[in-house]
Amino acid sequence: MLSAVEIVEQTDRLPSLPAAYMKVKRVIDDPHGSIRQLAAAMSSDPAMTARVLRVVNSPFYGYPGRIETVTRSLNILGMQQVHDVVLAWAISSAFADVRTAVIPMKSFWRQSVARAIAARQLARRAGFVDAERLFVEGLLSDIGHLIMYTVVPDLAIAAMTASRQTEHPLHELELELIGCDYAEVGAALVLAWELPVSFCEPIKCQIAPSTATIHRLEAAILHIAGTLEASAAKSPSVQPDPDALAALELDEASLISLYSEVTGELDSAFATFFPNLAAA
Repeated sequence: MLSAVEIVEQTDRLPSLPAAYMKVKRVIDDPHGSIRQLAAAMSSDPAMTARVLRVVNSPFYGYPGRIETVTRSLNILGMQQVHDVVLAWAISSAFADVRTAVIPMKSFWRQSVARAIAARQLARRAGFVDAERLFVEGLLSDIGHLIMYTVVPDLAIAAMTASRQTEHPLHELELELIGCDYAEVGAALVLAWELPVSFCEPIKCQIAPSTATIHRLEAAILHIAGTLEASAAKSPSVQPDPDALAALELDEASLISLYSEVTGELDSAFATFFPNLAAA
């Protein structure tokens, strides 16, 4: 049996976040960091700069053709939102070339982007000022599975197969066969990568949002985003938690509306963050 930390410690076959992102993160983490310093950190990597400008000018962000420079993107979006865009880029770049024999990467990341869109929409409905942070959390919410399929593929496949055959919740079978579930592994990766600590609890508690103490509403958002994606995939073992639905004031009609919004934005968002996979 393995703990989530032990699995993450074996991820030498997975890439690290780009060095350019780490420069941006240092400025954001510095209480004296300025827009000028952040612009300089971003401009140090022309490829990242071009990609971030492409992202913020995409229909997905609603600024088509209006943002021409890093400094203007910072002035319009603010330092934190630009950081979140850069982090989303960093995640997509780090994992763009990862391949496993277990899952098609195009399908995996398309589903992850669907979760991210749903999380952002739910955050907006709940009045979050920084809804883009929930987009990133949604993008990372299933990353634990990618790590498990890479580090312990036989056990991960066994859990997935048993879940499909018995309609038993996948996370419970992962606990039984591996010793931890995908949510725990995802949270352990957040800590190992030194990402914002506020990401950790929502990702770890997304299966059972009521177990969260500080970020319970965010955990509920990730939970609903995940169950929405699972429902679209016709997974009968995944049902939304009634308390999470109540916390977000969601009913069947609002879930149908949310699903429609996600499907309407998915192609554009997937092509924005994973252009090579989208074109494949």
